[in-house]
Amino acid sequence: MDRAAPPRPELEHDAALDALRDLAEVLEQAAGDYRSLAQRCRELAVEKERVPAWRDVVEAEDRPLIVEAVTTLRDRVTDASARFRRSQARALADEGLSHQRIATMYGVTRQRVAALLGDRPGDDQQQAEQQ
Repeated sequence: MDRAAPPRPELEHDAALDALRDLAEVLEQAAGDYRSLAQRCRELAVEKERVPAWRDVVEAEDRPLIVEAVTTLRDRVTDASARFRRSQARALADEGLSHQRIATMYGVTRQRVAALLGDRPGDDQQQAEQQ
């Protein structure tokens, strides 16, 4: 059963809000970076039509390679999203919501919420290794 939300001072630091703002910045930057990468993909396709061997195309490709840049961008977005998810779950728990209620909101299991919140020994280390 969910508890009533405890009163929160107006000036209390909100880590979830900070993480949300950080996520918005990462997404804004990533959107522009993805557009640039899409253009690079189109240019590389034109180059591949001209050059028969992929080896030659890849060796001539600007660094970082498209596949490297996409991976880097994906990781940045994933990391920012994970920070927001963890800090928001913590804020919801601090407001008195049960693990089950948070799990229902997020569409995950109670065990996943416990892992997000670091409620079990070793969960923080396991999460870090998975990311």
